[in-house]
Amino acid sequence: MEFKSKKSTNNSSAITKSQSTAITPTSQAGTFKINTQTLSTKDVVPEAMKPMIAEISQGLGVDILDPSAWTQEGIIEAKKRASQLDEKLIQMKELKPCVMKFLSFQVNFAEFESEIAVETLKAKSKIDAAQAKAFVAYYRYLRKAANLEKRVKQQQQIIDAAYNAFESVQDARHNAILAGLNQQARLGTQTAEHTDNLKQQRQQILNDRKNKLQEMKHQLKTAHLASN
Repeated sequence: MEFKSKKSTNNSSAITKSQSTAITPTSQAGTFKINTQTLSTKDVVPEAMKPMIAEISQGLGVDILDPSAWTQEGIIEAKKRASQLDEKLIQMKELKPCVMKFLSFQVNFAEFESEIAVETLKAKSKIDAAQAKAFVAYYRYLRKAANLEKRVKQQQQIIDAAYNAFESVQDARHNAILAGLNQQARLGTQTAEHTDNLKQQRQQILNDRKNKLQEMKHQLKTAHLASN
């Protein structure tokens, strides 16, 4: 037992001695040396990760890459900040559904607005098309109405001219008959009976002229309707 104990002691002392000295394996490729006394965290972390480690160190208040600068107060402060982060993580879990619901509402509202805009534009285009159609029909009607009014005026002018011509002819005939009767009266052939006959003839002529004028007016006014 004493030999074993002595052997283990010698082995432990040998391990301690080997750890305290630098390992210097030699080969044909060269010399590789690991110095356990000067090795630091900065030598282990790749350069690309150092900005991220620096950001974490700033958040915790402890330089993770420099263990020599760690203090008890710094570690306590880092633990406080870490506990606050635990609280924030719980709050984030509670807040996440609210954030997602808000974003979902924003998306749905934007889609709703876009759909309303699209449908409104469709309806507006239909309204514009209907209004354009109505305006075209209205101006087409105005053009037809103007042409119709022009035709009516032309027809009215023709009727008025014919009526004036007929009236002038009747007036000339009437005047001739009256002149003949007056001439007979002046020649001394008038008697009481002859005077009554002249009055009756004159009245008859006036009535005939009036009836013919009315008939002519009626024919002139309705002639274009009968031709259509």
